[in-house]
Amino acid sequence: MYGDLTASEQTYVEGYVLNRINEAVDLTKFLKILMLKSLQVELETVNQLLETIQVSKQKYLDLYETNLIDQEMFKGRIKEFNDEMDKLMLRSDEIEEILQGCN
Repeated sequence: MYGDLTASEQTYVEGYVLNRINEAVDLTKFLKILMLKSLQVELETVNQLLETIQVSKQKYLDLYETNLIDQEMFKGRIKEFNDEMDKLMLRSDEIEEILQGCN
């Protein structure tokens, strides 16, 4: 099978090849774990940003209700908040879908 290799040389070659395969498999597992951890951190960050925006929206509502800001400013800021929340919720859904697919 190996041509002119001795039995010990064949054993060495087989061991070397198996070690290289194991290293590749271990690296693949490591990269998958790293990717999953990164996505989990990103998901936590997205959720925190969504909470922060919701608090800001409430503050602007309070300002508007007490006549400290006009309707035009209120509508503009609420639209900006809603647009940002839409983007973040879309990203959150994408991350959750990836995480569910990896389990």
